[in-house]
Amino acid sequence: VGPIAELDEALGVAAIAALGCAILDINIRGGHSYLVVDILLKRGLPVLLLSSYGEQTLPERLHEEARLPKPFTGAQLDKEIRDLCVRAVNSGR
Repeated sequence: VGPIAELDEALGVAAIAALGCAILDINIRGGHSYLVVDILLKRGLPVLLLSSYGEQTLPERLHEEARLPKPFTGAQLDKEIRDLCVRAVNSGR
């Protein structure tokens, strides 16, 4: 599903779409994707956060979530996607 560039659309998709996991950029047109992440986590979905922000700028509730800081290489992204997929499989998604 995606890419989704608008916050309102992302909120709707996060609430009802059949997903196994999600990769989200913290910045999204319309604000930050924090509420989207909250919905996905409440559904039990593993997430990967992409951001040029340091951990200290994220809400404390998201500090333990997988995060790939920008800029990143293709190899780093590949590794994180593989890890995310393993987490999704292990969570039964």
